[in-house]
Amino acid sequence: MAAGGKPNKLVLAAVAAVHVTAAAITWRDLRSRAAGQVRGDKRIWRMASALNTLGSAAYWLLGRRQDADPLTHTKCERVGSEHQEVQMDHESATPYDDGGIVCDDQGLVIRRYYPWGAKRIRYTSIRGVKKLPLTGANKVRKWRIWGSGDFLHWWNLDSQRPKKDIALVIDVGHLVRPTITPDAPDAVERILTERITDR
Repeated sequence: MAAGGKPNKLVLAAVAAVHVTAAAITWRDLRSRAAGQVRGDKRIWRMASALNTLGSAAYWLLGRRQDADPLTHTKCERVGSEHQEVQMDHESATPYDDGGIVCDDQGLVIRRYYPWGAKRIRYTSIRGVKKLPLTGANKVRKWRIWGSGDFLHWWNLDSQRPKKDIALVIDVGHLVRPTITPDAPDAVERILTERITDR
C-alpha cells in the first residue's frame, strides 16, 4: 500500500495485466472450440472471464470438456472405454488416448498441461517413467488438480484426479517433472517403457 492507504499503482497495473492476459487466453480458447466442447454457454464464460480473473480460472477448471482439446493437433480415435487397457500397436498412430493423455507415433501429449493448451514430449526426450501411488501419505496429492505444490512435479489439469490411485512421473532430464494421471496408467507406462527401450 502506498502512503495514505492508497493501493500502489504498480500493484494495480500488475493485477490488471494478469486479468487482461487471463481473459485473452480464455477468449482465444473459447473461439477455437466448438459449442459441444464447452460446458455451458460460451457467452456466459466470456462475460465471467471479462468481469473477474476467477471467471477465467473457473473456465479452465470446469468449462472445458475432457473429450477434446483443439490446441492439440493430433488426429486420433479413442480406443475402448476410458478405463480399458489399450494394447500396444506400433502400426497405429495412436496406441493410447483417454481424452487427457495421448501416446501417438511421435511422443506423449499431455492435454491441459499449460493454461493455454497441451504439452508434447517426444519419446526421444523421455529418460524414464515411474509410478507414484496416490495412497497413504501421498493421498493428499490427489487434490493437486493442476500445477505444482513442491516445484518438483507439474500436474496437468485433471478434474478426475481425486478418483485415481496411480500417477506417472515422467523424467525428461529437468528438475520439474511432468506428472500425469491417465485412466489406464499401466497401459501408458508400458507404451512409454517400450518406446524408450526401442530407441
